[in-house]
Amino acid sequence: SVRWGDDAEGIPALTPNPGSRHLMSGHRGWQWYLFANVEGYYMAQNLTLDGNTFRDSHSVDREEWVAEASAGLAMAWEDWQVTYAAVQRTREFDGQDEQDKFGAITLTRRF
Repeated sequence: SVRWGDDAEGIPALTPNPGSRHLMSGHRGWQWYLFANVEGYYMAQNLTLDGNTFRDSHSVDREEWVAEASAGLAMAWEDWQVTYAAVQRTREFDGQDEQDKFGAITLTRRF
């Protein structure tokens, strides 16, 4: 992971909250940062691809190892922050036409 910008001290995670305001240390004026992240993980069980755990059901042959890359921008003013992240994930199952690509926009406010 890498982050560059005002008061840089962490990378937002896309789950559960990609734009956590606690990653900004200041409280006044404009702040911003850019971020990029690459990660890989082993998927032991994916209910949406493997089907029911306790009996036979529809399923697909899936990839056990999945990689993901994300990059984005966060901008904050006073107690408000907006974060945009673009994500690309490797194929998760056999026969998947292309890799998953999506974006996430999050608006947060500090209380």
